[in-house]
Amino acid sequence: MRCQFTTGLDHDALARRVIEIFHSRGEDFSRHRLAIKEQVILTMELLRNNLSQIFLADLLDISQPTTSRIYRRMLLVIDEALTFTGISFEEAASDGRVILIDGT
Repeated sequence: MRCQFTTGLDHDALARRVIEIFHSRGEDFSRHRLAIKEQVILTMELLRNNLSQIFLADLLDISQPTTSRIYRRMLLVIDEALTFTGISFEEAASDGRVILIDGT
């Protein structure tokens, strides 16, 4: 999955921003089974492809409750990370970029 179409950032760039946010909060993820990048990918897969949590849990060899905790935690941080992309709507439109607009 290429999250750049959804977020404007590739997995590595998005993961770096997420790590910066967690470090600024003093949170440590050294004991977690999945690396931050894998947690970002898991969350993006759930959002973009509407996969079930149990399916991704089985795929990553983790439990469904762990998948749910990762999703809830990462969703807020990814949202915060994307807030600081630093590009205005007008700039994105003038660059000819694809702009996704949620109609809900």
